[in-house]
Amino acid sequence: MKIGIIVAMDKELQQLKQVFGHASNSNEVIIQKCGIGKVNAALGAAQMIRDHRPDAIISSGCAGGNGDDIHVQDVVVSTELVYHDVYCGRAIDDTTIYGQVQGLPARYQAGEQLLQAARTLAAQPGIFEGKMHFGLIATGDWFVDAEQKMRSIVELFPEAKAVDMESAAIAQTCYKAGVPFISFRVISDMPLKDTDASMYHDFWDRIAQSSFTINRKLVEILFAQAEQAEKNEPTAMEKIPSFTIDHNRLLRGIYVSRKDQVGGEVVTTFDIRMKEPNREPALHIGALHTIEHLAATYLRNNPEWKDRILYWGPMGCLTGCYLLLRGDYESSDIADLMRNTFSFIANYQGDIPGAAPRDCGNYLLHDLPMARLEARRYLEEVLQNITPDNLQYPQS
Repeated sequence: MKIGIIVAMDKELQQLKQVFGHASNSNEVIIQKCGIGKVNAALGAAQMIRDHRPDAIISSGCAGGNGDDIHVQDVVVSTELVYHDVYCGRAIDDTTIYGQVQGLPARYQAGEQLLQAARTLAAQPGIFEGKMHFGLIATGDWFVDAEQKMRSIVELFPEAKAVDMESAAIAQTCYKAGVPFISFRVISDMPLKDTDASMYHDFWDRIAQSSFTINRKLVEILFAQAEQAEKNEPTAMEKIPSFTIDHNRLLRGIYVSRKDQVGGEVVTTFDIRMKEPNREPALHIGALHTIEHLAATYLRNNPEWKDRILYWGPMGCLTGCYLLLRGDYESSDIADLMRNTFSFIANYQGDIPGAAPRDCGNYLLHDLPMARLEARRYLEEVLQNITPDNLQYPQS
């Protein structure tokens, strides 16, 4: 599990690096300073997501507190986050409310797993000085250094337990990127009780390092949960070779998909690719069904190859067929065989072999005209002018 921690100031960065030690340079914990304010916070979060793709992001820093039960050096954990300085108006959308960016949630919810881990941490006594509170954090580009400023925010969001300048902006960025997020804010001052914000100005010089251990403890809980989940999960299945081919670069052609030892001899599986995957329409299922019947009939009646034919069948993605041959072959070895096969299909007239209720499990699902068209297109555009690029899978 990879966790990102975003802070606003150098002093916070230094404190957290002391807490995490060398862990901050590992692939599991990334600590990054974003700077003060919503724009810096959003840019920092976007950079972290782009560069490191963390599984979760934590915002750590300080905030002004609100509430009779909250005191300096307590910690507020975001259950939800809102902007206190955003109003888009109701001229276009009557449902947009104060604090909401139009088209986005009115409030951003903390990641459920992160919140559960934080509640687990809160239940452990003696972790840090102060108490842990859960609730709303309001964010805006104001430095709240006066009682009147705080009061104007609290009038709009009376349930807010902390006010800062970064958390909701990081929450919005994480919401759009699909990354779980939570914010921890150590209370540095109480604006409704301290009008000159003197507590904030020397906060970083006074704060005990133990307050930052909350980040370390939270990360430890998350890592432990991830390890336990990994132990409980079934072993991940290995991706089969055909799923490792870059289908976005795969051309139409003939490819060796795999070679297997069966009963002391080699069986070669060929990828007969009639369509460029994800870049052109797939084969119609009725046409592919008819191609299967005609090709299988032709191959099993071919005097030269019939004893080496093990299987011919359609791909589930409807972009071609698989051919299994007894023997060790390369793509070029069967180029003539495929030209003859698809010439047979392109020019076929009459009843489709095996297309009767007694012989076929879905005898009505056939389309001979489309099968002939697709076979001719593959024959003329690929097989008759085949190149090395149509005979070898693209290099990864």
